[in-house]
Amino acid sequence: MKKERLTIAFPIWGIFDTSASGAYHDPEKMMAEHAERGFNCVRLEDGAGLMHDLSGARRGPAKLGSPFGEVGFVLRQQDVIGGDGYCDVRARLLALARAAKKNGIKLILSSWYYLHTYWWTREPELNQLYFSMPPHERFMAFAKLLDYILVELEEAGLADVVAFAEILNETNGLSFYSGQSREEKELFVRDHTEAIAFLKERHPEIDFAYDCFMPGTEGWEVPTNIQVLNFHNYYLWAVYDALEKHDMSAYYKETPVKRADVENYRPSRGLLMVGSEDWYDRCTLYGSLDPKYLPELSSLLENNLAANVDLFKSRLASVIGKVKEMSRRFPEADIVSGEGMTYCGARWLTWEENSDLYWEMVKYTMDSYKEAGFRGSVIKTCLGPEDPSWNMCKDRIRALNERFLKD
Repeated sequence: MKKERLTIAFPIWGIFDTSASGAYHDPEKMMAEHAERGFNCVRLEDGAGLMHDLSGARRGPAKLGSPFGEVGFVLRQQDVIGGDGYCDVRARLLALARAAKKNGIKLILSSWYYLHTYWWTREPELNQLYFSMPPHERFMAFAKLLDYILVELEEAGLADVVAFAEILNETNGLSFYSGQSREEKELFVRDHTEAIAFLKERHPEIDFAYDCFMPGTEGWEVPTNIQVLNFHNYYLWAVYDALEKHDMSAYYKETPVKRADVENYRPSRGLLMVGSEDWYDRCTLYGSLDPKYLPELSSLLENNLAANVDLFKSRLASVIGKVKEMSRRFPEADIVSGEGMTYCGARWLTWEENSDLYWEMVKYTMDSYKEAGFRGSVIKTCLGPEDPSWNMCKDRIRALNERFLKD
């Protein structure tokens, strides 16, 4: 029987909630709104490492907080959980799964622990535990943490809500993996393959995925026992070079954000430093730009996209070709794109929401994925109840999802 295509939304931190002011506080409302917009699948952090300890015992509520505090609230996806506090991650996942099932929505479970989740974790001892773990033990450790989560769902009668699950997000971009020699990477592929085999034996009714960003992924890096290849394609993110790679000081507020303010926030609270330098730059830039210049900044982005449409389309075609070539090693696996095309920094910078040309590129991308035979597509990263596009572009979102699902 042919599997239903997946229209994937990406409210990455949907499982996190610390107060009634959180963007995802009401699971019923959240999932009903996804269904209203034509989504049949939600991909989000699964809580691995926060819900259970390594032995499988349930932990208490997790202590969470926004990665950069108030200095980062200008960025999308940052001011969404309701403030620093505690979250019963297990109860949240079960509530989200029940609401998803009620609305005919599947979940993609993934862990961003080594990429982003530790940013949110306000428990230094927990971060120390996972970052001191020998790298070659990490895939199996997080496979077991995922196993505990899947058992929770199974015992609650909710296993059928899982579209597929991933051990770790963007495997080929993890700091303990990228930059290693091929010989060392092949050892990690072995680790990953064994971890997937463990999960498949424990949960034969659930599909498991390899998750990667493109380009840069080589076919030999992908375990051949996967059932889903989830690739991320940010081929259009370079449109923001018009802002991020130029001197924007002419558009700054009277009192711009200082890089030192961003850098000092985490160590001042005993938290691990963020490993990606570009996020400090992003907080600084978008925190410094003055919203009164929205028309001028939108014009810079629109002109950059208009001037480079053919280039961007060629990049998209190149990624699709490479993914199809890679998939020859695991011909039975489904292919989905779970992240892309851009990541827009500031919440107030609503160029994407208002650009007809941008939405034409979204349509072109989703049509290209469907033509290539891919099972799932995401409209864009940063799309969920916390994002301006959620309400500003509701009709566009629904129309695109319906177009992707229609034969």
